[in-house]
Amino acid sequence: MAKPSISQHFVNLGAPLRNVVNSWGAVRESDGAVFLRVWRDRRRQIDVRWFRQLLHKASELKVGYVERIEHIDLIRAGAPAYMVIVTAADPEASPRKIGSYTPDRLVPIGELVEIDGEVWGECLPPVATRH
Repeated sequence: MAKPSISQHFVNLGAPLRNVVNSWGAVRESDGAVFLRVWRDRRRQIDVRWFRQLLHKASELKVGYVERIEHIDLIRAGAPAYMVIVTAADPEASPRKIGSYTPDRLVPIGELVEIDGEVWGECLPPVATRH
């Protein structure tokens, strides 16, 4: 079976994107779970834990930035949250376009940390996607 588009993937998760072009994530109404697209190459290790970038300060003028802050606020308030890891078609391009993603796996978000004005989410062990 062909992989669904990234926007259809969010629909399949029960969390349709508000705007298929500019949204970076969505919330599932049934349980308040937050799903965020994150770039595969934007990760860092802190002590023994891995984190992925959830909020990039250089993106603050982009349309999806305010919505991403809303999503991070929900996570800080205790909402369950998951990363949909995407790979850039060209990591050097600006703006980036999604080249691929893994539809059968989500990465739960643990602790959030802020470093130099950017928000990073801890990568917990991956879980299978349930539709």
